[in-house]
Amino acid sequence: MRNFFALVISLTLLVIIVSSKSCSEKNLEKRVKAYTKKCLDKAFKSSLGCKSAMDGMVNKKTKRKCGKMEKGLKKCGYTCQKKTDGGWGDFGDWSACSAACGGGTQKRSRSCSKPAPANGGADCVGDKEQVQDCNTEACKPYTLKIACDDDMTVYIDGVQKHADKNWQTIASLSVPASTKVIAVKCYNGGGGRGIVGGMKDAAGKDVMVTDSSWKCSGAGGEGWEATDFNAAAWKQPEDLGDGHFMRKNSPFTQITSPARRSIWSSGGGGDATAYCRVELN
Repeated sequence: MRNFFALVISLTLLVIIVSSKSCSEKNLEKRVKAYTKKCLDKAFKSSLGCKSAMDGMVNKKTKRKCGKMEKGLKKCGYTCQKKTDGGWGDFGDWSACSAACGGGTQKRSRSCSKPAPANGGADCVGDKEQVQDCNTEACKPYTLKIACDDDMTVYIDGVQKHADKNWQTIASLSVPASTKVIAVKCYNGGGGRGIVGGMKDAAGKDVMVTDSSWKCSGAGGEGWEATDFNAAAWKQPEDLGDGHFMRKNSPFTQITSPARRSIWSSGGGGDATAYCRVELN
């Protein structure tokens, strides 16, 4: 068995050596000359992209012989067609910036098509795509208007930014566009209850309103206002309805976001204090 494997390896090496020698520059030159004289000069139709010297008929014997010669030349990578190295086309337009402000990126690309590589020619060298920073100016802050019946405390990313005990106060706060969490604690001293608010960007477009995207609870828990607090167990707020006074009456109509809702914790009037928070994208 060992002798058999040794024989196989020896034969394989012999084939490789013979093949390497037959494709050497000197040997290949001789074979091409023979192919030209015995085939192309006799009107053989080449599959290597070579032009025949004349038009005419070729007998079967010559076709078979020239076909074998071509197979050998193909194994050596020979072709009459000129190799064409690839060349880059122009870069296209930059894509839209990934952010309107605060720093984004945009891309543009080009193709290896002027010319495209052909007949074994080299591919283009270099980058197909370019990336650059864009809209690096700081984003303008948002404006948050929010109210609570009765006592309200507002936190921005865990930091207290407002507190009042007047149920008619409309808090107006400048909120960084990078803000992750807005949290509101509202104590109901009796009578009506509710939290209503809306936040707009510098162009006046709604960025956030009090609605079902908020999470609320009748008990806050340690760090409930922080960005890393896990509010997965909290529930969607109670929606106090279209006709709620904090949507219909002054001074709460200063909050103009049409989609705003008056909300409270899901425990309803049984919760003297509502802890509500919303995570921003």
